Amino acid sequence: MKNTIKIAFAIVFCLMLGVTVNAQASIDSGTVDFSVTVAPSFDIRSNGAGTGLNGMAVAVGIANSALSATVTVADASPNIDSSLLTASVPIRLRSNAPYKLNASRTGTSVPSGPNFESSDIGMSITYNARGAGLVNTGGVDNVVAFGGNVGALAPAAVEIANGARISNGGDNSTPNNFITANLNFNAQRAYYTPTVSPYQDQITVSILAP
Repeated sequence: MKNTIKIAFAIVFCLMLGVTVNAQASIDSGTVDFSVTVAPSFDIRSNGAGTGLNGMAVAVGIANSALSATVTVADASPNIDSSLLTASVPIRLRSNAPYKLNASRTGTSVPSGPNFESSDIGMSITYNARGAGLVNTGGVDNVVAFGGNVGALAPAAVEIANGARISNGGDNSTPNNFITANLNFNAQRAYYTPTVSPYQDQITVSILAP
């Protein structure tokens, strides 16, 4: 009987020893460190079709495409009536930091009597209310007085608006992390000097850090 007990104890001891040896098996490991820097980011895009009244026509890209609009006037003379020529170009703005909007023009027109030129084109910007979603609703958007007409712009950028951070997440394709505004243009019909080729100018609007 005593021998039986000793044998059983020896078996149990061996099993326990085996478990102890397995628990002490070799383990190797390594680490992966992350270092992420986020830079101030800004984006300006089209917000869809524009509108033109009384002879101004607007062609723009589809919503959320690169901002590229063309405003045309077939006839700025008062032959039809004395209505104001108006156009509106809708834009989308995104940013993860405070921003400003700059505008510049590449034209070099100089006033010369009754000729149509850059000072005959009025320009303004209007903001729509900030919505919910991934938009920083606590921000404020300000329009900056810059002269009121395209002639006040120059190749050197002029600040026309600014505001607080806009986007609280998402990327440039996210449907609810942007604010909208309108670039508005107008011209008064008048007896300008007839032109052989249309008056042409280009305005660049940029969003960047203040």
